[in-house]
Amino acid sequence: MTVRTMHQAEADLRTTLDTLADRYEAIAAQAESGLSKGRARQISQMARDIRTVLSTGRLPGYLAAAAPLADIQNDEESAS
Repeated sequence: MTVRTMHQAEADLRTTLDTLADRYEAIAAQAESGLSKGRARQISQMARDIRTVLSTGRLPGYLAAAAPLADIQNDEESAS
């Protein structure tokens, strides 16, 4: 894979994740009017988590602390 195709693949992934976050937000808005507000909050949180990853390049703290992701992130940080 060339550098150009790697950058394009990353751009495509970012676009896909942004679209996913948009869809979650739309679903959450519908859920607030019809289904349980608790479920709508969960879906909204998923959208915020995706946007956090896109803007910072890191998992939100509460997700990073979840096993086994905490082990993976700690291994990556110690290798840096």
